[in-house]
Amino acid sequence: MTLNGFINAGSKGDFRLMAPFTGLSLSENVHTFWQDKLRGHIHGEMEISGSLAQQGSLLAEGSFSSNNLVLSNHPILQRLAIGLGEALLARIDFHSVEGRLKRTTEALEIYDIRAVNPALFQLRGDITVHANGVLEGQLDVGIPAVFLQRMGIADPSIFGAEVQGFSWAKVQLGGVIGAPEEDLTGRLEKIRAQILKDNLRRLP
Repeated sequence: MTLNGFINAGSKGDFRLMAPFTGLSLSENVHTFWQDKLRGHIHGEMEISGSLAQQGSLLAEGSFSSNNLVLSNHPILQRLAIGLGEALLARIDFHSVEGRLKRTTEALEIYDIRAVNPALFQLRGDITVHANGVLEGQLDVGIPAVFLQRMGIADPSIFGAEVQGFSWAKVQLGGVIGAPEEDLTGRLEKIRAQILKDNLRRLP
């Protein structure tokens, strides 16, 4: 990573730096919980500004992209794969990922996220990781409509109408960075259990 910019030698110590990055390894730069779950390389640029004389003034903003990000070995994906009866969902190879970053002393915000595997999975939305590790955010998750049709899932309270082959659900994130929580797979598991019960009742 190469830094370009200025640092004011005066009493305030104002600084503004540009930091472009290429081929930054995610597995080497994320929380230990994610090291075996989020792999690939990202590219982008950050603008870092603040004052050496003012505590908490650090602000870093920028954007990132990737065309080889892989999400796997994650309990949420495993539950999603089981809930929809699709083993392919246990590993997502994203063809394209892009978003924006904002880092302060209080939190890291990852927003305007757009991640796409055109045949399997899409997501977009915002995630915030607070300095104490608390995680929050909201994502729109897109699943191929055919997966829902195979399972007989047609609950409009979870997935909206099909758009270009994908059905979308709003997902609320919570927990902490080392133990994330979401509210989608629990809803899917309840529906799947009800479908199984209904099918059993129809048996002669």
